[in-house]
Formats: sequence, structure tokens, C-alpha cells
Amino acid sequence: RPKSGMRVPVTLWFNGEMRKFARSVLAPRAVRRAGIFDPDWVAGLLATRDEALRSRRGLKLWMVLTFELWRRIVVEGEAV
Repeated sequence: RPKSGMRVPVTLWFNGEMRKFARSVLAPRAVRRAGIFDPDWVAGLLATRDEALRSRRGLKLWMVLTFELWRRIVVEGEAV
């Protein structure tokens, strides 16, 4: 049970199909083109597996992914 607030189940999501989706959205070329995040740092988050996803790294990956999707839709006007 979470201690407080809502928890995003990143471990479950990123050890499944969401990992493939995140890799496509956060491909190094796309991250570099956007110019907001360091592509090597993002690649490190994407390489995180299993137990490490339970830490803040999984939450960071979730935040980067959702930010990038928001940026593409709202700022760039892309259909995702």
C-alpha cells in the first residue's frame, strides 16, 4: 500500500509493452532534436530494468515520457 498519494505502476508498465513505446518516443534522434533532455541520460533511464524501476528512476522515465508526449502534441501540434 502506498504511504501517501497516488503511485504510478511504472515497474509493471515499463517491464512490458510500454518499454517498446517509450523507446520509440524517446529515441536518441528525437531527444536530440527536441533539445531539452540529454540523450545519454534518457538512454540510461530506458536501460533501467526491474528493481531499479521501483526507485525514482522509473518515475523519472514516466515523467520524461509524458512530458515528451505533451510537448509533441501541444507545442509541436503533432498527432501522436
